[in-house]
Amino acid sequence: MILKAPAKVNLHLEIKGRRSDGYHEILSIVQCIPLYDHIHICSLKKKHALRVVCDPSLPGGHNIAALAVERFRKIRGIDDGIEVKIEKTIPVGAGLGGGSSDAAAVLTGLNKLFGSVLKPKELRDLASQLGSDVPLFLGDSAALVSGRGENITDLAARQDFNLVLVYPGFPISTQDAYHWFDQAAESCHSGSSHPADLRFQYEQKRVDSWDFFNAFQYVVECRYPVIKRITEILRRSGAHIAAVTGSGSSVFGVFTDGKAARSAEDTLARAYHRVWMLVPLKNDPSAD
Repeated sequence: MILKAPAKVNLHLEIKGRRSDGYHEILSIVQCIPLYDHIHICSLKKKHALRVVCDPSLPGGHNIAALAVERFRKIRGIDDGIEVKIEKTIPVGAGLGGGSSDAAAVLTGLNKLFGSVLKPKELRDLASQLGSDVPLFLGDSAALVSGRGENITDLAARQDFNLVLVYPGFPISTQDAYHWFDQAAESCHSGSSHPADLRFQYEQKRVDSWDFFNAFQYVVECRYPVIKRITEILRRSGAHIAAVTGSGSSVFGVFTDGKAARSAEDTLARAYHRVWMLVPLKNDPSAD
């Protein structure tokens, strides 16, 4: 079985503060994009065997996909041997959700492989045990996300804009970014949007009137001036929004003028190795 695991960008990301459980309360609009890891799943003859191969290898050898297999087998009492091969395209630690998307694809694939033994709610509950972002990739291509990421409302995905996405060549730890935000909260644009207003803005308003932002922008720009430079290039090139996705390090620009987007892509590609011009995914997120 071969599955596609799409990346995502946070078109909007607010941080509402720290919760009593230690997590941060967020409010975000997430858009899946056609940048994919490819997941190969097959059975092994040896019972209880688990082999996860990632190309290229992840730093430290850690992979949430292995945990997804272990949790799935445990909850269903399955002892079959499983092999997962992951062909990585989505950069690691780049705010694009690659690891979470991989884990969601593994859960989806295993559920199909074993005859849809888990109902959709059971699959979402299992996904939430693996990470805050994992359930997101079981839904549609655009979503309003709140809480620590567990509250997900599917949105009517739009495709009337282009994204120019830039990976600057280094990862940023989400844990570090939250720490920086907590230290500099008074200097950050944290926002106070209402979920219904954000949904209306995404689904109904003109793209060039969106006032979305990312609360991590200030703290990551302070530590990585290259992110500020990329953001400025995107804005000068005609992007209506230019911001990091997630906690970085990737930066995206939202364009309604395709010619301007292509020009921005060409300009940035001369300085940065990994630059993409993309049209957002329609619902279903694993489809082209």
